[in-house]
Amino acid sequence: MKITKAMQKVAVDILTDIEIYMMTHHDVPEEIDQLYDRAFEKYGLCRDPFTGMVCTSDEYGKNSLEYDRQIMMERDGHCDGLE
Repeated sequence: MKITKAMQKVAVDILTDIEIYMMTHHDVPEEIDQLYDRAFEKYGLCRDPFTGMVCTSDEYGKNSLEYDRQIMMERDGHCDGLE
């Protein structure tokens, strides 16, 4: 099955709701964790470097570059080499 951007967006929307549920409830059934993990892998999703929340691969690409830029600026005072 070819995963499209639209499919990833729908999966992120659903998994974000599940993430919020898991953060606000202490006794989350293991089955929900497993369902989440399977969908995360199946749709080729990523973790946003700023928030740690689920995101599409396109969102990750954009946010990852900005995250790396900010870390380099904070650590080194410049971000040479990031394009």
